[in-house]
Amino acid sequence: VLLLFLMPSTVYASFVNSILSTLYPILTIYSYYVLVGKYCIDAKRFDTVVVLIMFLIYHVLLIYTLIFYMRILAIDDTSTSNRFPSKVANKQAITSRYFNPFIEEEIIQKRLKMLKTCPICVTYKPPRTHHCSICQKCFLKFDHHCGLLGVCIAFHNYKFFYLFVAMNIIYCFFLIVLLMFEVIRNHNLPTASLVHFIVLISLLFIEISVSLHMFIHHTLIILKNETTIENSALNAFMKGDQGVRFIYQEGPLVNEEEVLQRDDMNPYNIGVNENWEQVFGRNTWEWFLPTFTTPGDGINFPKKIAGA
Repeated sequence: VLLLFLMPSTVYASFVNSILSTLYPILTIYSYYVLVGKYCIDAKRFDTVVVLIMFLIYHVLLIYTLIFYMRILAIDDTSTSNRFPSKVANKQAITSRYFNPFIEEEIIQKRLKMLKTCPICVTYKPPRTHHCSICQKCFLKFDHHCGLLGVCIAFHNYKFFYLFVAMNIIYCFFLIVLLMFEVIRNHNLPTASLVHFIVLISLLFIEISVSLHMFIHHTLIILKNETTIENSALNAFMKGDQGVRFIYQEGPLVNEEEVLQRDDMNPYNIGVNENWEQVFGRNTWEWFLPTFTTPGDGINFPKKIAGA
């Protein structure tokens, strides 16, 4: 315990993050053991069509949920370190003895100063990009660091994260209903099975509560084309916190003196339908597939204010 207090904050955060990220895999494995092992195999239920259908539905939900889970973790990230050269390297690359000193000073050096950079990553920092203190990287269109998954949620995996949360709600709800029905209906359950059912139902209630909270939150900010960071900053700004005035590199919080309506403060809020398509793409049939359909490059975004 003493070692935890002596750890640097970043090391401590990484340690806690690594612990939290094991919860979902452990709970998923346990739920599989309870449903397949205790509910199906131990009770010898495969002799009825209904149980076979439930068994099939369960595996479809589980596999589809795990596909999105793996897509969140496996997709190549879009950190600025992978996309851009460091500021120092880029400066050295464009500085040459053949350049006119005036051109170098007046054009190149001033241009480098105008571009926003991350002092830690030492790379260019496009609009909506933020640095994660746990991963020690800057991510394009950074939303948040998900401790429960142990990964940053950003431009490259946001669609998969949202669909994973949605599928996890359906998965948990299916298991809760199935197991609760069995507990209520069957008064002759073995004690061991009954204990496992009650424990899993309790854990699933916690999991579905967390998932519902995340699902509602992210649905609302998708429809407004905001990230979690931008949403928090706008809420703080509405309460008078001027420290978040420059949350946007481009947009009314930077360029406008007074913006009275909250919806007008976000330069990327281009309408509900368009906002949704900025995450899922324009093809409806692709919205719920585990394929990357988010348009753009994570650097440039459509804006509703001309010249912003």
